[in-house]
Parts: sequence; C-alpha cells; structure tokens
Amino acid sequence: MAEKKYVNGIWFTEKTINRNDGSSFTILKASIKSESFAVWLDENTNDRGYVNIDILKSRQANDKGNTHYATLNDYKPKTDNNPF
Repeated sequence: MAEKKYVNGIWFTEKTINRNDGSSFTILKASIKSESFAVWLDENTNDRGYVNIDILKSRQANDKGNTHYATLNDYKPKTDNNPF
C-alpha cells in the first residue's frame, strides 16, 4: 500500500446544527489557503488534468477543531488484461 499523500492548504471542520423541532443536520466546512492549495494542485494534477482527493474523517478533532483531512487518490487501474 502506498504512503498517504496529504493535501496541502485545505482543512475541514464538521458542524452539527440542531433545529428547534429536534432534528439536526451536519455541515462539513472547508477552509482553503488558496496559495498553498494552488501550488499543491499544480504539483499533483494528473495527465488528464484532474486531481482526485479523498476526504476522510479523523479519529478525533485536532487542537484547531479540524475533524477531517484530505489525501491524494492516485489510483490507476491496471491497463493490461491481467487484473492480478
């Protein structure tokens, strides 16, 4: 398994909003440091012009309250006829 490559310049915080009727909903807020994120995007764009990322939930929030993180998804399917 390849080492995770974390996305630079983006942070996520999960917020749960409770309504007066007892229901609730969850928002995933993203904070993006545009200069850092733009450099990271440029460095990790694939040959088709895409950057695929996975957003994962942390086991616990960090000291800044960030609850999720993003990693580069660089999966490439096998191109030959032998899937093994």
